[in-house]
Amino acid sequence: MGIGPYLKRYLTVLGTFLVIATQNASADLSGKAETIPERGLIRVKGQVLSLQGIQVISHDAICKDNKGHWPCGEIAWQAFGKKLALDSVHCILIINLSQGEGSAERANCLLKTESLNAWLVRQGWALTHRDPEAFLSNQESFAKKNRKGVWRDGFIPPDIWRPSVINDSKNCNVCRVRHQSFLGKTRYRKPL
Repeated sequence: MGIGPYLKRYLTVLGTFLVIATQNASADLSGKAETIPERGLIRVKGQVLSLQGIQVISHDAICKDNKGHWPCGEIAWQAFGKKLALDSVHCILIINLSQGEGSAERANCLLKTESLNAWLVRQGWALTHRDPEAFLSNQESFAKKNRKGVWRDGFIPPDIWRPSVINDSKNCNVCRVRHQSFLGKTRYRKPL
C-alpha cells in the first residue's frame, strides 16, 4: 500500500490543526496598568499598549463649553488613571504580523469584566476610529446623547482628533484573515 495514503492523512490532520490553532491563538497580558498620557498609551507589565478601535483624547487637548475653554485632555487622562488604579487589567493583544518593531501593541483591555476601551468611549474620554465597530459606535452615541466628557454642552471634537483605521496589513490577505480571526475569537473575553 505505500506511504502515500498515510502522508496524505497526516498532511490533512496537520493542516486542520494549524487552521484551528491559528484561529484560536491569542496573547493575553494581566497586571496593574499605568497611563502614558504624552504618548496616548498604557503600560502593563512593561508592555506598551494602544487600546484597539479608539483614541483617548490627547493629554494636551482643550475643549470648549458654554463657560469657556477647559483642559479636557488632562481631565480625560486623570479619569483614566483613577479607573486603572481600581484593579489589575486583563488585556487581549491583537496580533499584527506586519507591525513595526518598537510600536505599541493594540489590545482590548478589561478591568474586572468591563471593557476599558468601551468605558473610555462611553465616558466621553475617547473617540472611536472613523469606521468604528458597532459596539463602540453605540458607546459613543451614548456619550454624545448624555453629553459626557468632551461632548458636554454640545462640543464636537475636530475630525483631526478622530483616528483613521490603521490597517498595516491591507495588502496581506493572510495577515488580514489572521487578524480578523483573532478579533472574532478574543473580543471582550472575560479573564480566567
